Amino acid sequence: SAVVTEGTAVKDITGEMFKKESGNVVDEVRLKVVYVQPPRPPSPVREGSEEGSSPRPSWSDGANINYQDATRESDEPPLSSAHKEPSEITTETSPLISRLTEERNSAIQQNNKLREELVSGLDL
Repeated sequence: SAVVTEGTAVKDITGEMFKKESGNVVDEVRLKVVYVQPPRPPSPVREGSEEGSSPRPSWSDGANINYQDATRESDEPPLSSAHKEPSEITTETSPLISRLTEERNSAIQQNNKLREELVSGLDL
């Protein structure tokens, strides 16, 4: 920042006022900026849900991620009670874990298939 006299107009402010070489005091401050994507609206189509049941949250739609968890440092402890010890896995969380494992395995298979197609296309 630079100190100017009262009544200084915007047009009177120049880059020279912010240079260290001209005898001005310029402090540098570093800020940590974290970009958090806004939550997506729920999908109008219920994917993979059975008739009569409510849709289950998925990591892919960010349902279990909140601002505090997304912005914490990796070595800090979790801020929410959503993180449970393995001994605390219940019949409620077991189907969710199974479904997420299936989604991950399916994504890995699809990724491998696409890589094979890409490699075979390069061999032509």
